Amino acid sequence: MRMLDPHSKVSIEDAIKNENVPGELIEAKSCSMISRAQVSDTSLGKSEWRYGTNKEQAACNADNLLVMERLDRVSLPGGGQSKSGARVAQRIRNDQYRTPGTTKDSGGNGGCLFIDLRMWNEDKHTSPQRVEAFVVASYILMLKREADRFIDNHLALVV
Repeated sequence: MRMLDPHSKVSIEDAIKNENVPGELIEAKSCSMISRAQVSDTSLGKSEWRYGTNKEQAACNADNLLVMERLDRVSLPGGGQSKSGARVAQRIRNDQYRTPGTTKDSGGNGGCLFIDLRMWNEDKHTSPQRVEAFVVASYILMLKREADRFIDNHLALVV
């Protein structure tokens, strides 16, 4: 994934095919062979997408919970520092947010992405809009990996 300058004038095709397009190259790394969690280290900080625990899912009334946390500490307005693991975003899937006509076991059954950008409101080095773009892009990457896994599991059942 590549994060481009917000003022760059690059076509999508050039951004994908041209390695010389200026921008930050971001690699989403798996935490381990058995984990679906993904870690990214960027100029915006180090973050992780992971699936919520049963306790976290129950607290959100979610059938499925995907959580993005900031793993590094940052200075907060008014002093102090954020805790490592500060939640930046979460995608909740439940009956309220599910795509009509799908069940919790269906592929692509919707959900709602909530993003908390307050941590960056006073940041002079980046804008909340840039962080929002990264959160959404990395979320789409997680959805793609989820879809790939869903397809692989169905292929394994057929074979």
